[in-house]
Parts: sequence; C-alpha cells; structure tokens
Amino acid sequence: MELSIESFESVPDNSIDYAAMEKTRNATALAFDIDCWQALGHLKESDSCNNRIQGDTVMMIDGHNCTINSENRLVGVVGVDSLEIVDTSYALLVADKQRT
Repeated sequence: MELSIESFESVPDNSIDYAAMEKTRNATALAFDIDCWQALGHLKESDSCNNRIQGDTVMMIDGHNCTINSENRLVGVVGVDSLEIVDTSYALLVADKQRT
C-alpha cells in the first residue's frame, strides 16, 4: 500500500498503538526484532526439512531451510537450500537467506 502525499498529510498525528493497535482484535506480538526476512520466517512452524511455508500454493521437492510465502500464485521449488521466497501481487523476491 502506498499513500499519496495528500493522503499521508491528512492522516491524524497519532501513535500507532493508539490509532491502530488499541482497536485491533487480531494481532501478533513478537519477542524478537524484525530486521530481516529471516525473522519473519519464525512466525511459521518448520517442517522436517526446516522449511517454513505460508500459503497453499507452494509445491516443494527436495528443498531445505527455506522460507516461502505465496498466497496466490503457484510457486514450484526443486532442489534448493536456504532461500527466502516471497510472492505478492506486485513483486516476487527470491534471495539467499544469508543476504537478506
């Protein structure tokens, strides 16, 4: 989501905890700093090959230590190790975990 300058300037000057978090009923609090894509992978349990997969559109064969998030498009992964894959409606990120 990207706001135009006009829209951004019209937003009330409130802290995020007051403006959004006090009203939400569906939030997750994390006990670690989200400073890289690897940190987001810890939100999902890992499988026997240490893969963390979010979404029902991921097919993996012989993949290890990967974090994959795809909610819409089919993502096929074969014979890879230590990748971060994030597929959104506007972009696809494929990166080595050590470089995220």
